[in-house]
Amino acid sequence: MRLEDLRGRAMGEGLLDYTLHAQQKTTTTDIERRARTARCFGIIMFELFSLCLLLLFSVVRVAYSQATPPPWPFPLDLPGACDSMVFCKGSLLYTIAMSGAFSDSKDFIDSPMKMEPDYVIAAFNKLGNYSNENLVLFVSEYFDLPGADLIATVPEDFTDNPAFLKNISNDDLKAFGLAVHEIWRNLTGRFDHSQYCDECYSSIQVPYPFITAGSRVDFREYYYWDTYWSLHGLLVSGMYNTTKGMISNFLYLVDTIGFIPNGGRIYYLNRSQPPMLTQMMRLYYEETKDKDFVVASLPTLDKEYQFWLTNRSVSVTVDGKQYTLNRYNTKNNLPRPEAFIDDMQTVEGLPPQQQYDLFAAIATAAESGWDFSSRWFHDYLDLHSMVTPSIIPVDLNAILYRNEITLAKYHNMTNNTAKRDYYLAQASARMEAITQVFWDADKKQWFDYDMSLQRNNPTWYPSNILPLWAGAYDNQTITSDVLESMFDELFLVFNFSGGIPTSFIADKQQWDYPNAWAPLQYFTLMGLEHVFDLSKTARKLYQDLAQEWVTTNYCGYKRTGYMFEKYDVNMVGYPGGGGQYHVQTGFGWSNGLLLYLLRKHGETLITGSC
Repeated sequence: MRLEDLRGRAMGEGLLDYTLHAQQKTTTTDIERRARTARCFGIIMFELFSLCLLLLFSVVRVAYSQATPPPWPFPLDLPGACDSMVFCKGSLLYTIAMSGAFSDSKDFIDSPMKMEPDYVIAAFNKLGNYSNENLVLFVSEYFDLPGADLIATVPEDFTDNPAFLKNISNDDLKAFGLAVHEIWRNLTGRFDHSQYCDECYSSIQVPYPFITAGSRVDFREYYYWDTYWSLHGLLVSGMYNTTKGMISNFLYLVDTIGFIPNGGRIYYLNRSQPPMLTQMMRLYYEETKDKDFVVASLPTLDKEYQFWLTNRSVSVTVDGKQYTLNRYNTKNNLPRPEAFIDDMQTVEGLPPQQQYDLFAAIATAAESGWDFSSRWFHDYLDLHSMVTPSIIPVDLNAILYRNEITLAKYHNMTNNTAKRDYYLAQASARMEAITQVFWDADKKQWFDYDMSLQRNNPTWYPSNILPLWAGAYDNQTITSDVLESMFDELFLVFNFSGGIPTSFIADKQQWDYPNAWAPLQYFTLMGLEHVFDLSKTARKLYQDLAQEWVTTNYCGYKRTGYMFEKYDVNMVGYPGGGGQYHVQTGFGWSNGLLLYLLRKHGETLITGSC
């Protein structure tokens, strides 16, 4: 055997050390060379024999383990997403999710069962062979395709020639606006459970059709906070009935469940998302002046507000005074069913209690809508350092402040002065807390507060200036001089060609650099607009950002024919990246903000340079 052949064989078998030994020049005689070769050959044969024995043992061990399904690895009384022993916990879910037989954990749990759960579980327990091939055959026999209960529908109020187009001067943007308007037809759906038993599906039924967040490949349901920006676009498109129906769906969920889940699946029943329902009602009322709908909905809007006060409030003491604010906090100590294998890989090797705590932090980050972001980490580059329940977020409290002001206004419309005064008092106390706990007078921003470290997180995120959108500041804190200093401090934030970045931390998390998201562009734009009277710089930054965002949306659509979930701030028209799933198209909130800007500034916007 030639030395080159031996080296190749050795590298293939992981025996490089032996070949290096064989290569040493200890003698030049043919006998010694042949002896060395024979020794190396013997070593290789011995290693191959050992590998064969190991492989045989592994096959026997796997065959033995496949005789019964792997047990559920956690205590059954741990809090998780829901009680379903198919869609949220149990050996069936664990075995299929961890098998890797399906590329996405969400595909399986979005697949309705063809038979009663007890029958399906019994069949699974008797399967006898739990190889990937058998698991695929089992799922195809007892489950429908993912999203089989989602039925595409055509919105009844969709029009081919929406009125907003006449406000757009640029012909290319007008054609672009029409193309995005037409996407609503591809995103509208409803659930049809008529052919399934009551516990055979994971989707949560609602009375009216809805807009899915994105393409039906991964998003086969409605999502809570995404809907706010979709409604912005639907109202621009003149689709008032669809908008009212979607708000009615969320009111229905509050009345029947007690809150609005993250999305329309039972595996989201242990968490919500940023509480935008009251602001959805505000959008609808400002567009339609449908006072009767607002008045009829007020008790339910009050109920959702109380959910956040009862379940997500926390007290913090700063400079000797105690303040009550709100945080995200999901009661969950199990892997998220829709990302089961990802969460299991994240906690691998940790002791049980650390696993449970990290599961809670992960689900809480998902409730924030920012899943995932360095905002929630102690070590910006380490997912294991996530401490989301310990963070009091600026943006959540800014949203609740604006809800309090809006609810006070609506109760005043009904002459309910007691309720009006209650919400005004709540808003006043929250504004003081926002200032005292979050505001940094030196850096001219509001920063999240970390209860575990008892300090603010002095890192840039667009959430730092959400109080501008909410109006959650007083005239002594925010003056013209303060705003100019703030914008000087944030010079780099507004210096990208594709929008403002979610952070400056490049950690491969999707809610970080270099990604730009429509909701964060929106909050920034609206915050700038609120202080036009105080700052000429704010008006200029607004105009530039609005144009940049329209350009990156236009260029992306021109290049690919898609609207993306997120964009790259450095590459105009290119999608963002990172996260635990591939980039999504569709996309509800990107469509909504784009249409809103086209209607509002269509006379001056241009396509820009791609």
